[in-house]
Amino acid sequence: MKQLYFSFLIFAFAVPAFAQEADVVNKVPGVPKQITDPKTIRICVPSRAGIIANPPLWVVNDVLMNGDVVTNFIRPASIESIDVRKDASTTARYGTSGQNGVVIIKLKKDLQLWNLKELFKNFGIRNKNQDFPVFIDKKELVNRTDFFIVNDIVASVKVVTVNDMPSRKNKVIQVTLKPL
Repeated sequence: MKQLYFSFLIFAFAVPAFAQEADVVNKVPGVPKQITDPKTIRICVPSRAGIIANPPLWVVNDVLMNGDVVTNFIRPASIESIDVRKDASTTARYGTSGQNGVVIIKLKKDLQLWNLKELFKNFGIRNKNQDFPVFIDKKELVNRTDFFIVNDIVASVKVVTVNDMPSRKNKVIQVTLKPL
C-alpha cells in the first residue's frame, strides 16, 4: 500500500511540474519558445485587451505611424534599437496621442523609411500610374496614407496588367517583398 501511495505522490507532483514546462507559443513541452515567422514583430504585454483598447504611439525614425505598419513592413533585423517610454516628458513631447506610451524604433543607419510616394519614385513608377491599386505580395493595400515600408524589404515595384475577366483588363502596381 505504501508503494501505491508513494507512486501517486510522485505522479501528483510530476504532472504539474511538467505542465509548467510547456511552451506557451508552440504548446510543446520542453521545447524552447520559437517564433515561427521571423519577419513578424511580436509585442508581449500583460493584457492583449489593454493594448487594443489603449494602443501606444509608434514612432519609427521620428515618423509617427500605425502599429500594423510596424509589425507588417519592418523586419526585426532592420531595427537598431527599440525604446518604450511612458512618462510625463513623453506625454509632453507627443501630446495626448502618447498618453498610452510611446514605442520609439530606430532603424539601422543604412536603411530608409519610405512612404508610398517615395517608394514609387525610387522604383520609377510614373505619376500617371500612381493612382492604380497597390498590391503587396498579392494583398491589396487599403490605406495608402498610413503606409510606410523599409527599403531593405522591397524586391521590386512594377505596373502589371491583370486579366479579371476575358473582356476587361486592369492595371495594378505590384510590390514584391524579399523573402527572408
